[in-house]
Amino acid sequence: MQKGKVKRRIIIATLVVVLIIAGIMIDGFIHKDTQAASSRVSGKIEDIFPKSYHAALNALKAKHPNWQFVAFNTGLTWDECFETNKAEMVPGRNLIQLSQKTSSWRSTTVSGSFSWSTNQWEVKSAPNWVQASEEAIKYTMDPRNFLNEEQIFQFEQLSYASYHTVEGVEQLLKNSFMAASKGESIVNNEGKSLTYAEAFVEIGKKLNVSPFMLASRVFQEQGTNGTSKLISGDFTVNGTRYTGYYNYFNIQASGKTTEEILQNGINEAISAGWNTRYKALYGGAEKLTKSYISRGQDTVYLQKYNVDSSSNRLFWGQYMQNILAPYAEGVRVKKTYTSMDGLDNPFVFVIPVFKDMPEQPCPEPTVDGNPNYKLASIIVDNESVSGFSMDKLEYSMTVPYSKSSVSISAVAYASSLTGSANTTSINGSMGTYVGTHKLNVGNNRIELKSTAENGTSVTYVINITRESGISVDGGSISVDEYTVSDTTITGIQPETTVQTLAGKVKVTGSLKVQIVDSKGAVVSNDKAVATGMKVQILSGTTVSKEYTVIIYGDVNGDGKISLLDYVGIERHILGWAVKTGNYLTAADANKDGKVSLLDYVAVERHILGWKKITQ
Repeated sequence: MQKGKVKRRIIIATLVVVLIIAGIMIDGFIHKDTQAASSRVSGKIEDIFPKSYHAALNALKAKHPNWQFVAFNTGLTWDECFETNKAEMVPGRNLIQLSQKTSSWRSTTVSGSFSWSTNQWEVKSAPNWVQASEEAIKYTMDPRNFLNEEQIFQFEQLSYASYHTVEGVEQLLKNSFMAASKGESIVNNEGKSLTYAEAFVEIGKKLNVSPFMLASRVFQEQGTNGTSKLISGDFTVNGTRYTGYYNYFNIQASGKTTEEILQNGINEAISAGWNTRYKALYGGAEKLTKSYISRGQDTVYLQKYNVDSSSNRLFWGQYMQNILAPYAEGVRVKKTYTSMDGLDNPFVFVIPVFKDMPEQPCPEPTVDGNPNYKLASIIVDNESVSGFSMDKLEYSMTVPYSKSSVSISAVAYASSLTGSANTTSINGSMGTYVGTHKLNVGNNRIELKSTAENGTSVTYVINITRESGISVDGGSISVDEYTVSDTTITGIQPETTVQTLAGKVKVTGSLKVQIVDSKGAVVSNDKAVATGMKVQILSGTTVSKEYTVIIYGDVNGDGKISLLDYVGIERHILGWAVKTGNYLTAADANKDGKVSLLDYVAVERHILGWKKITQ
């Protein structure tokens, strides 16, 4: 019994130790996750915000002591928000109107954002919404760019407050289709007629959200005149007429075409039962509250950029695609507070903070002009360069020695010749380039610098190799692969046929090529080339130039390296049968300038297949 009790105690103690260790590990994991997750912190500006936030926030605090700033630690590093085709760089997630800002606000790098061949940005949402550039997204997403009295209200916490009065909302709606002066009334669920301002305040109180935000959001979605079919109550799309339904907040109203946007928007209104204007206002506000505000996206900024790392909708859970919407709504609300003399209300601003942010705020993109620097064609001597592609920047080609110059032309996609704006320069020539380039023997690097209207440039390179050769009366001579001196031709592999060798010797004009043996007799095409043969260049019947063939190791001149050559070198070394002239040159198998035992060994190793003689 005692042994059993001791055994049980040991087991229990062991389990306790295991649980303690597990608890430490779990606590470590929890601590790590908590550190990575988002959090909101209030306190002194210097204690809760990075240094790059301090000056701007302290200036605001000095001017408006009632304002409170909350640091929203996102748990995200700045760079991970901009991974290619992920996070904020997913195609279509962030848009800007084609007519807004400079061209550098519009992307050419996000997949499918820009058509280089047509010089057009691809419409992501009708009628003219296109992909925003990474630089523009970084600028609008960096909170430090908006820590001023004019723009900070995109960070205002969107809870209902006593200073959200009907008069204030009315001021926000001034001159819009929702102004009381327009005379349109909204009948609530109890049958009471309200102005738009009264309706927004009533809804804001019920849902505990800012009526200023609700009014500003509808203003942002519907514009000053409110001409959208989705709030007309009577329109036809895709052949079907819809009456008595409204969608003020444009919930689910997205798509590439106008018809798709309207269809999705009206389907949402019908599904939600928004068959009165009040129901549409209340229902849209309720969805906005439940889907965003009550889930922590309680500022206009956070409804655009969902950067809460603890959210299961990180990045993609956004209300809007328009990257300028937070700025526009914030400015509109600020103007309203100013008109009410209400800038000293106790506002709460929830301001995101990212890890490893750039030392300075991300700059606003300012470069303008067509970004298209790509070439539509490169023509060399009236033929398209082989393998041309707008995205391929370097090309290679070989021309015979007789080609002393080439004519090169290039056309940019942004060229009047392709039916578009003539905005790209190629080596300083607008739209298209034509030039003649002289060629030296060997490689000639020809550069075509293509510069877009916005200043972006790339250089297309054509490497043209002009073969070596010589000019003689009646034309010129050049040789592929082999090495030609003034009197010899080398580099020919043993057992190469006469036809192959002749094909590598190129002549121009009236010149012809023939190959003869050491006695001057023409050799047939199927014979092997051998040491001592001659390549003759004929002008008519006259030999204009003559090269003697040397095949190193082919000492006996039969075109092969064999035991006979091995013996021939041996007999030369021993002085029994001395080689002279071209055959002596061929006997220097290792090309060290003399015939010795080393050449004897080189031939032996070649015959045995251990190491081939280099020609």
